[in-house]
Amino acid sequence: ARLLAPPAERVAAIQGNIRQAIKSTPAARVLAARRYTAMTEAVAATHPAFVLWPETVILTDMARDTAAQAAFGALARRIGVPLFVGTIVTDAFGNYYNTMVVFDRTGAIESLVEKRQLVPFAEFLPGPAWLRAFPGANEIGAFSHGHGPQIDPLTHAGVLICWESVFGDLAVEQARAGARFFAVATDDAWF
Repeated sequence: ARLLAPPAERVAAIQGNIRQAIKSTPAARVLAARRYTAMTEAVAATHPAFVLWPETVILTDMARDTAAQAAFGALARRIGVPLFVGTIVTDAFGNYYNTMVVFDRTGAIESLVEKRQLVPFAEFLPGPAWLRAFPGANEIGAFSHGHGPQIDPLTHAGVLICWESVFGDLAVEQARAGARFFAVATDDAWF
């Protein structure tokens, strides 16, 4: 990578600095939506190729929350730039996925990118289900492993969500599938 030409695409990565301890409260959810919207509108004048928000910044099921879909779709349409929003999505079987929802510049959902490499003892509990009976085990997430490789067809970005970025095989797989560059969505508040 040190021998490659400097990047030619301007992108905007937004980090709203909302403490993890309050992140899942109703007040913080409203704060996140307002803060990230304002920060995104502020960078729109720089004409980025896309705007990237952190993982799980919007703690609602974006696949089912039509009001949230409409609001963030309207934001993407208003700024005229694709918007990657970190959220949670459930499937028909009740499985939860740490997901980046990609809105195109018209506000339509272009793709859903699910995290495949989950953090053990944080996003899932490895081992049999009876381990949940131990004290504190219910504090561990119950996410499911996503599907891939995850290439956003609109931007040709290979999307790596947080911890996935340390797994070279995922990056190589995405590069072979056509990724021109990588968008790494993480949320430093987790640490």
